[in-house]
Amino acid sequence: MSRFSVLALLFLAACANNPYGFSSSEWDALPASKKAQIVKQAEEDKRRVQAEKDRRDAEKQRVIDGIYQQAEYGTIIECSISDGRVEIFGDFEPYNPVSFRLVRGEEKTLTFQESGKFSDRQVNVGFLQDAPSLAFCPEYEDDITSYDCARVPALDNALRTGFTTKTSFEDLFENVNVSCSYVGQSQNTIFLR
Repeated sequence: MSRFSVLALLFLAACANNPYGFSSSEWDALPASKKAQIVKQAEEDKRRVQAEKDRRDAEKQRVIDGIYQQAEYGTIIECSISDGRVEIFGDFEPYNPVSFRLVRGEEKTLTFQESGKFSDRQVNVGFLQDAPSLAFCPEYEDDITSYDCARVPALDNALRTGFTTKTSFEDLFENVNVSCSYVGQSQNTIFLR
């Protein structure tokens, strides 16, 4: 083995992640039974954390489902995104239009399919609870309040009548039309006789 190969192996070994926060020497010094116990505990912790996340997600979905079933006017918006281009693998491409509904505070993932091709792009969208706006986030960003997310104002008056705005967001969209309105009828509807 050449001297370069030995140095490369030593460098790689030094950079390798050590399991469960132990240094290589500490881990190697542990008896097999202790290692098995640590691995088992780590797997149980991971399952417990995932189960708690799943429970929270299920509860949130139960609340959202209840809102959809008993929604009052002004609670649900319906939106569509069309025209323009969406970034797919680093290039802005035409795509098939996308429609979706959201309740205030809900988040979901949209899939933009490139027109006539199999490529697609995932974008997270949310109807912000406190700020009257829609947030569009790259697929890696799961916090819709993040500064990495683009915003489209969704003011109450505009949603009552419906609005369309042409917009672009760096690394997401280019000249797309975002159209949104409240679902259902206003309780303030005036009937003409």
